[in-house]
Amino acid sequence: MIESVIHMLDWLYSALVGPLFSLLGRCLALLLLAPMTALRLPVLMQVVILGGLTGLLSLWLRRRLQLARRDEAFQRRFNRLKAIQQPIGAIGDWRAQDVLYRASDTLLDEEYNAYLARRFARHVMTYLLPIFGVMAWLDAMAPWPPSALALPVAPVFLLSYATVVFGGLFCSRRQRGAAC
Repeated sequence: MIESVIHMLDWLYSALVGPLFSLLGRCLALLLLAPMTALRLPVLMQVVILGGLTGLLSLWLRRRLQLARRDEAFQRRFNRLKAIQQPIGAIGDWRAQDVLYRASDTLLDEEYNAYLARRFARHVMTYLLPIFGVMAWLDAMAPWPPSALALPVAPVFLLSYATVVFGGLFCSRRQRGAAC
């Protein structure tokens, strides 16, 4: 049984997933790397541009997944649940207080743990998958000779990515109050 499932997954990867990602990588190379190479941009500038574009992709995903709105909604819901505990202190019987506090704490713990798990998954999709996907694509598609690079690709890519993401987050926070 397990061998047939493994065989099916192996076939699925070799017949569908592998070729799909290979085709996607070639299309991205044609759309992104070929024009930059034709413009004779230095390799370091190409890496900076790709890091910036990946940062813009993460910011776009952040907006599409509505991360800020979801966090604010959770805070409101969690504060309402915490407010339920306020009247428990007025109960005269300490045993009843203890039971009610434990029940409400369990509810708060479950709610918070579910929130953390969902938030982690959303942040992985928003920030880590684009980084790892583009870095893996660059590693597989870009035949840059080491002599062409003054610095390693990863730190330059991550620095440009982080600059764009942090700049975008800073501007979005400032836009709530004033123009960026």
